[in-house]
Amino acid sequence: MAAFRPESFQLALQTLRAQLHEGAIPPGARITASEIAASLNLSPTPVREALAWLAGEGVVEERRGQGFFTRHLTASDIADLYRLSLAHLLIAQDPDRPQLARRAAEGVEARVPVTDPVVDIERLFSEWIAEGA
Repeated sequence: MAAFRPESFQLALQTLRAQLHEGAIPPGARITASEIAASLNLSPTPVREALAWLAGEGVVEERRGQGFFTRHLTASDIADLYRLSLAHLLIAQDPDRPQLARRAAEGVEARVPVTDPVVDIERLFSEWIAEGA
């Protein structure tokens, strides 16, 4: 196994973020540093550091003596996420924002190929937020 290096930490962090975002690790599942490390050909140390980082952000839970687990979203968490998404959408569509006004004047429209409707909506939403920023 490779020794701990900042690049190893970044690789572990990015991989864990991607897996959590894609739902590859189900809610409530235990995340084993050694298994993740083996799949990435890394030492468990940078994976543990990445898990601790994510626990500090509240993305995963650290249970003392048990390890790291993915979080279960409560109804309140989901409602908060929808409220936040709505707030971002309203900000992005504000006609007084210079970027949006410029795009409207140019007649530019976001064209996203249709593949998976959920992915397409998320991508479109992200593009609106980015354009409104």
